[in-house]
Order: sequence, then structure tokens, then C-alpha cells
Amino acid sequence: MRAACTLLCGVCLLGAAANGGEDEAAEPDSGQPSAAAATLDVADILAKPLTDDDYRETKNCLNIRDIDDVEVLDDTVVLFHGRRRELWLNQLSSRCLGLAPDMVINLRSFGGTVCRLDRFRGRYRFEPLVAITAECRLGTFETIDGLQAEALRAAVVERREVEDMARKTRKSARSDSDEE
Repeated sequence: MRAACTLLCGVCLLGAAANGGEDEAAEPDSGQPSAAAATLDVADILAKPLTDDDYRETKNCLNIRDIDDVEVLDDTVVLFHGRRRELWLNQLSSRCLGLAPDMVINLRSFGGTVCRLDRFRGRYRFEPLVAITAECRLGTFETIDGLQAEALRAAVVERREVEDMARKTRKSARSDSDEE
């Protein structure tokens, strides 16, 4: 896992260096990368491993007793709230058709744990017997803090607004073309 993260970060840094990287890596007159930035390669980057603080803590399973609440942000992202103010981000393994922020989820768990790839269905809060969504699967649980959760909520709302605006624009363009 660490080797894969180190390699991925190394490739990203290499790409940044090749594209000019930070301002100090670029020559002020030409806008091109400096010779030092251009000579960076994967071996140099991998020679400087990341610290433990550079990695996110991920889990494949959570104990049911540690979960206090589940918050659906959209059809791809769910937040699990822990009893001791912990937060776990779960990016679903694929889009969950029909899942919306006002829904709760019915988990199928075995052995007192909720794990990656466990199945669930979303339902409306006040209709407990009616499952509305397709069967969906959980992703890996990533520990996040409250500030990250707030930023994530804001980003999801912004993405929803942009998607709504794009949908309205397409609809308006279609109706304009139909009138011609």
C-alpha cells in the first residue's frame, strides 16, 4: 500500500515538475521549467519516502457499535459518524442509482461489522418498508475530520447546483432548437 501511494505521489510530482511545478521551478522570463525541475525523475522522487502523516487512515470494516449515524451526501458519497466524534468518508464502489441526501440506508451486515463491498439500499426516512434505490455497495472507509466533512458537504452542494444548471441549459437549448 505504501509503495503504491509513494509511486502515485511520485508520478504526480513528476508530472507537476514536467508542467512547470511551482513558481520557483519556472524561469521567470520564459515560462518554461528550469533545468533543475526538468531533471527530476521517478528515482529521485522515490528516494524521498513520505512520512506517516502523508497517508490517510483507511479501514475495510467498521464495528457496528462504533457507528452513531449515517449521512448520505449524494449517490456516490456517504459519511459515517462515530460515537466518539469520529467521521469516516465512504466513497461508494460505484454510483448508487436513486440514492439522495434525504434518504437513510438499510445495511446488510454480518458479524457486527460494516465492511467494504457490503450491500445496502436507500429508502426514504418516513417509509421504512420501501427500498427505493438499486442494491449498492460500500467502498473503503477513510478517516476525516470535521473541517474536511464541511468542505465535502459544500463541494457536493456546489456540484449538485452546477449539474442542475447544466441540465436547465441543455433543456433550454433543446426547446430553442425545437422552436426553429
